[in-house]
Amino acid sequence: MDMVTTFCMLIVGLTSWIAGDSSLDTSSYDCRSDIIALKRQVESLQRQNAEILNIIKLLGNEDGEENSFGKRLLLPVSTIVPPTAVAFSAALKHNIQLGQDQIIEFDTVITNIGNAFDTRHSHFTAPVKGIYLFSGSLFAAPGYYAHVDIVKNGNAIGYLYAYSNHHISTETIVVTLETGDMVWIKHRGDAVGQSLIEGKNVERFNTFSGVLIRQLE
Repeated sequence: MDMVTTFCMLIVGLTSWIAGDSSLDTSSYDCRSDIIALKRQVESLQRQNAEILNIIKLLGNEDGEENSFGKRLLLPVSTIVPPTAVAFSAALKHNIQLGQDQIIEFDTVITNIGNAFDTRHSHFTAPVKGIYLFSGSLFAAPGYYAHVDIVKNGNAIGYLYAYSNHHISTETIVVTLETGDMVWIKHRGDAVGQSLIEGKNVERFNTFSGVLIRQLE
């Protein structure tokens, strides 16, 4: 191999080495650019997270506690308690001669969602604490009259009075109940022997209904 050929080979090898080293520098430069871009994205996300935390703090009340909205943001979905469905409606299909403090036993159950209404004794027992609405209607047979109370745990919270000549009395009341509280309708007992309420298969004159409006914690 002559000197010229050897010199040419050295030149080619040196050129290839320089080109390869330049490629490495370019690759290293590209990686640094990617790292800088990722760092900027992380900093942006950190700023957004700080802004969200500040918003949650602002949603708190004066004592610094989160309000219900803030709590829902922080709590997992599994901890949210679904609402309880409670509703009933019952009617009377036969006549009853009412005695002293007699509980009216409604023998036709139309609705009993949640099974909170005792179909044997016509007592409603609150399955959960909440705001409830109750209503009743009273119809006395011709020639008779009746005076009954809507009762909560033995204390009257509503009143119905019906006299003859096809008079119907109704009452609607909203009340807060604790779990286990009971509500029913009973005869007041001030006209024993003169109180006869009328029930029929089709026309539902004497009724008792209730529904849970909102469950409370």
